[in-house]
Amino acid sequence: MTGNEITIRKRFTGVLTALAVFLAMTIQIMPAMAKTPEKESVKYEGGGRVEVEFYGDVEWKNTKVKVKDTSGKRYKTTIIKYDDDEIEFKIKKYKKGKTYKFSISKVRRIGTGSYGTVKGKVKIPKEKTSISRSAAKKKAVNHAVSHYNIKKSTIMDLSIEKDYYGGKAVWEIEFDARKKGNGWCEYDYKISRSSGKILFHDEEYDD
Repeated sequence: MTGNEITIRKRFTGVLTALAVFLAMTIQIMPAMAKTPEKESVKYEGGGRVEVEFYGDVEWKNTKVKVKDTSGKRYKTTIIKYDDDEIEFKIKKYKKGKTYKFSISKVRRIGTGSYGTVKGKVKIPKEKTSISRSAAKKKAVNHAVSHYNIKKSTIMDLSIEKDYYGGKAVWEIEFDARKKGNGWCEYDYKISRSSGKILFHDEEYDD
């Protein structure tokens, strides 16, 4: 065997070795790529709504969400929305202060293998109310009088109801009032039911 033949054989052997290593790595990577999406976060948005975000883009196919509590009792759910990296669903007739397990079926990393099921859990906290309806109403009105310079005697169409803002339980207060020298405006307040803090307030001029 000539020197050139030995060199060619060595090169060919090297190519085969590199190819074998590449194939072995590919086999290891493919199962990982076929795994179901990894959860980035699970957030309770209030009112029974749960938002699940994923790392990277995902695909859906006749997706369903099943929920049960730690005792095994099942709860009906409604999918509110989903897009390329998150899903939001609502648990019906939930109870506060409980932990719920959920499973999201028929979801996969975009462009990968078969669809799988993502599992997780979320706790719905008990709501603590430290400020009453009347106290929240008074707080919103007094703030608007001092901050927006409105005439308290002109306030009308005031409404207050329980709502959620950024996942927090709030009192939502809305009313119309006359601003000194600037006509009528609409006011919107969101006050935390647990801390009594004003989380949001807004003024909008009537056309």
